[in-house]
Amino acid sequence: MNAFIEGLSSIIKPVNKSKVILPFTKEKNYKIDLCRVINETFKKIDKEIEKFNIHNEDFEVNQKLLDSIMYIGRFTSFEETISILKIYKKVLNMGVMNSVNLNCYKKLKKINLHNDFFDNLEQIAYKKYYKEFYNFADFNEITKKASMLIFAYSGDKLKYINSVAEECIGYSLFELQSNGLESICCPSYSKILTRLRLSANNCSKPVKDEIKIKDKSGNFKWIYIIKGDINTGSEDSTIIFAFDITEKKRMQQELVKSEKRYKTVLDLMPDALFICEEEKIVYTNNSGIEMLGGDSLEKIKDKSFYEFFNYNRDSKSKVKVRVSDLENKKDNKTIKIKLKRKKDRRNLNLEIKCALIPYKGKKALLSIVRDITESNKIDRLQKKVLEKTLLLKQARELDKIKSEIFSNISHEIRTPLNIIFSANQFMIKLIQEDIEVEQKKDKLREYINMSMQNSYRILRLVNNIIDLSRVELGYMPLELKCYNIVEVVEDITMAVSNYLHDREVNLVFDTNVEEKYMYFDLDKIKRVMLNLLSNAIKFSGRGSEVLVNLNASKNKVVISVKDNGIGIPKNKQKEIFKIFTQVDKSFSRMAEGTGVGLSVVNAFVKMHSGRVYVNSEFGGGSEFVIDIPCSKYSLKEEEKINNLNLVEEKDMLSIEFSDIYNN
Repeated sequence: MNAFIEGLSSIIKPVNKSKVILPFTKEKNYKIDLCRVINETFKKIDKEIEKFNIHNEDFEVNQKLLDSIMYIGRFTSFEETISILKIYKKVLNMGVMNSVNLNCYKKLKKINLHNDFFDNLEQIAYKKYYKEFYNFADFNEITKKASMLIFAYSGDKLKYINSVAEECIGYSLFELQSNGLESICCPSYSKILTRLRLSANNCSKPVKDEIKIKDKSGNFKWIYIIKGDINTGSEDSTIIFAFDITEKKRMQQELVKSEKRYKTVLDLMPDALFICEEEKIVYTNNSGIEMLGGDSLEKIKDKSFYEFFNYNRDSKSKVKVRVSDLENKKDNKTIKIKLKRKKDRRNLNLEIKCALIPYKGKKALLSIVRDITESNKIDRLQKKVLEKTLLLKQARELDKIKSEIFSNISHEIRTPLNIIFSANQFMIKLIQEDIEVEQKKDKLREYINMSMQNSYRILRLVNNIIDLSRVELGYMPLELKCYNIVEVVEDITMAVSNYLHDREVNLVFDTNVEEKYMYFDLDKIKRVMLNLLSNAIKFSGRGSEVLVNLNASKNKVVISVKDNGIGIPKNKQKEIFKIFTQVDKSFSRMAEGTGVGLSVVNAFVKMHSGRVYVNSEFGGGSEFVIDIPCSKYSLKEEEKINNLNLVEEKDMLSIEFSDIYNN
């Protein structure tokens, strides 16, 4: 077999064991992953080589045996040759499989291995084979153990074949006697056999060859033949030893096919494969040749991988460290290096996986090298595409939000403006009518209230939008002062309760403490509470109850506002804190509102490092919960602020509750 097969036999097992063929776990859809195909091919080749080695070992043992017999036969009597075979048979029976050579024969002769059977056999063999060598009955018994085919010629006549030969070719001596062994040879090998048989007996070495025959069953077989010049006392006597090498030939053909498959698989690999000895390349596949910018393996062989690149010390040291880790049996990791190819000065980003393997009896470095230059470009492009896609998605969402904003604002502003416009028209008409002064006052008062309320609605919407914009831009200051949070929440609740005397909503406040001083922005907390109370009352029917509960502990304050209103579906509970989000977006909804209020609540609570959430079931009421941590500032008695008197702040109440009175 050629050198490639020799190397292949030493590479396959380590490759399979260490699993280094195509070791990269990050696969791209633009790469062909041949790992499974390669490993399956290697397993098949491994089995074929193992079988071939077994057959080849038997072949070499038998060949050495026959060489020894041929060598001894030229210089000894036939009797001594028989003695060798006797000893060889006994050695075989003892389980020893070493080939017999001249030195071994001399040593074995000194050992008393001859029992009565072999002594008698030697006398029989001497009489029969030395005087009439073509009578091989006992000789057949001796050689049968070695599975050798024996053909004896006297002149041109075939005089003897042993039982092993008869079993192999299917013909008896009688059937072959007329035309000899040439009659079953394939035409192209018949002349080889004749030339070998008729070659001179004074050759310095035994004559050997391989021939192809056709047995009695019509099957073609290969046999390895050796023509020996054994001293039999007759000048025209020839003995041909042979053994069946059909399986060996088949294995050779399979290995040739396996080699082609192996090379095809390697050449189809998108990744480069290098086998290096002492930093010199001894083998690479097509991808490796292309990566180095070469034309053929011959021009690359015995050169260093780094001769084809400009590299920095860091890149080469990475590889050396990895090789050192392999020698010390540390974890084998993938390394990434950047090199510039000398041929075209192109920058390459390479990913390398290495393994130490035996190659032709030496230690070699197997490297799988992947060019990830294009892969990196694609990754960057994909990243840009994702970024652009995200921006596009955000832009579309913004467009949608803008559309909703304009839709909501146009409705929320147009409605109060229409009312204000109508109220003004009524007041103008009222002034022109000839009615009593007192009646005019009552009507004017009603129209003025309508105009004021809707002016508050517009003002509230504008305030909320401005506040949200300032929070998002970071322009909203947080004015922290020390207040009694219990007093603040209770006063706001009482103010709302007094303000809603004709709404028939029962507003209840409860707390677990009477006093809890902490730092917070009073104006923002008032806005938060008024927004939550406005929503609770807006969606509660007449005669319902709204419960405000404050639970204070050492580290935080939890305020909840619970109503018996329409409730909020589960899929809407996180969205309602986004700007312009409403459970019911129709213009015919049961309560007015822009969907901005809860966004303001969420923003102001977050400014206090707190959070707001809702517990609700659709149709079962809602509970909004504010969780605000106590400030890290130490409380100072002189900074505490008392007696706020929030009940009289009617303007703020009118603005925050401006949505309610149109219901």
